[in-house]
Amino acid sequence: MQRTCAWLLVASGVLGAAGCITTSPKLALRWPGDLKREQIERTLNLARLNERQGKYNDALSMYQQVLNNDEKNVTAHHRLGAIAVKEGRLDEGRQAFELAASLGKPSAELLNDMGYVLYLQQDLPNAEARLRAAVQADSRYKNAHNNLGLVLAEQGRFDEALVEFKLVGSDAEAYSNLAFIQTKLGDLADAERNYHKALSLDNSLRPAAEALLQIAHL
Repeated sequence: MQRTCAWLLVASGVLGAAGCITTSPKLALRWPGDLKREQIERTLNLARLNERQGKYNDALSMYQQVLNNDEKNVTAHHRLGAIAVKEGRLDEGRQAFELAASLGKPSAELLNDMGYVLYLQQDLPNAEARLRAAVQADSRYKNAHNNLGLVLAEQGRFDEALVEFKLVGSDAEAYSNLAFIQTKLGDLADAERNYHKALSLDNSLRPAAEALLQIAHL
């Protein structure tokens, strides 16, 4: 391997190497496959930026462009599913998530999104299974714990739900989240009690105070 070095005269009067550049042509080569992967990564990054800015049509076009070059790209399938869910196309989103999961070991993020769309479709047992897999894959992933809390609460398993909510935020926020689901289920007495519990722990928790006023009107 040929190396080209620049030499500097240091203060001691001894020549010292300032740096070397490897000039071997083998290390300078970039194979077509590498260039293709770099292009795909750039497109994915730009697509994610557009998605975060709410420019879904631009993001969809870019994710599809990625799939035209790499039909088994897990990230592209995952994000197409996420956009579909955000736009209310739940069946389409679910199918995209399932396809992404079939292409390799699913990440905690993908398992969470699969669980969430199942929750939206009220397929609670399967939603719980996916979300438990998500927290097993990454026990620190707060979105999965929060969504698991929602699923458990919807099934009336309030004590279990509260445990999950407490892993995400403060105790006050956990009681407020539980009360929100209880209100949705029509369990107004328990919801009111838990909103009061939340405010006793944090009297600045505005969502809990506003929810209590709504329950009073009901």
